Amino acid sequence: NIKNYDLTSLMKVVSGGSALPIEHAQAFCKTAGIESISELYGLTESCGLATSSFSTGTYPPGSVGETFPQMEIAVFDDRDYPVSPGEKGEIVLRGPSIMKGYFNRPKATAEALLNGWLHTGDIGYLNEDGHLFISDRKKDMIIRGGENIYPCELEDAMYEYPAILEVAVLGKPDPVYGEEVVAFVVLKQNQSATAEEIIEFTKTKVSKFKVPATIHFVDSLPKSLIGKLLKRELRDQL
Repeated sequence: NIKNYDLTSLMKVVSGGSALPIEHAQAFCKTAGIESISELYGLTESCGLATSSFSTGTYPPGSVGETFPQMEIAVFDDRDYPVSPGEKGEIVLRGPSIMKGYFNRPKATAEALLNGWLHTGDIGYLNEDGHLFISDRKKDMIIRGGENIYPCELEDAMYEYPAILEVAVLGKPDPVYGEEVVAFVVLKQNQSATAEEIIEFTKTKVSKFKVPATIHFVDSLPKSLIGKLLKRELRDQL
């Protein structure tokens, strides 16, 4: 329990690896007695460099900051054209830290470095001030009845339910809608909730077509050694 430790010397906390739920960030800052968590976004193909909120500037909640010096960032649609601020699309990067290519994989290199931009496979958007927000992995996006559903958006809404400790949303093949929304939920210790209660709560936060059709209650979510959620293992369960 974090409350068992003396955190008076704690000055800065950095988060990376995946999108940090706003509810978790705010709860940690309150418990640890710090003002904010600095977020970092990058990937192996960019030597870990893309954006950060390390500077003393003020960043809106949920933002992973601005680009590092000499790095360029944009958001493209499915036709590889830039989208307007606030509009979601694939995050693309270019700059001196971008890889030259994958070893002995010319086809994969050509696809990743299309038109001189590194196509990250991440979905997000830039606001008017150039602050980046991560929505999801492109491959994690759910298409239900022709409508795009971003799991991270839905997970953030569900985290507001008081009894939920952790949640993971993903798509399951469906013969009618193409994909159906499924949520895996871990409840807080000594807390209880029914699937119906969580579904009804979620309907008050997002459009009804985004609400999970099924809730699976589990003891824990599968994670890597660095704590990154392994959704592929949940897909295997489905």
